Parts: sequence; structure tokens; C-alpha cells
Amino acid sequence: MSCPACGEVFDSVYLVANTALVGLILEIKVVNAENESHAAKIAKAVIGKALADVPLKTIDVALKEG
Repeated sequence: MSCPACGEVFDSVYLVANTALVGLILEIKVVNAENESHAAKIAKAVIGKALADVPLKTIDVALKEG
């Protein structure tokens, strides 16, 4: 299956009785965060503006020093 907008191939979604469970992994680069918790809050705030009614969960935060 491919994205109708960009054509990129992705795994299909399992659909039963017109209900689907969909998981997305999004990545965002956050600058000037004080720590991992602060970076996660910033990322959720930015992504949450575009996905207002979608519950978000942080999976991993990687800090880059320097």
C-alpha cells in the first residue's frame, strides 16, 4: 500500500468493522531543551498542534551534547 499524497510505500492497517487501530512513529529535532523530559514536552506541544485529538506517547529521547 502507498501514501496517496507522496507515493511512499507503508504497511497497511488492519481494519475490522470500520474500526482501525493505527500507530505512527514521528520524529522531531528539538533544540535548546534543558533535559530529556523538557525535550519530550516541547515535541508533544509542537506535534500536538497538528494532531489535536490524537493521544501522544513518548517512546525515546536522545540528547546530543555540544
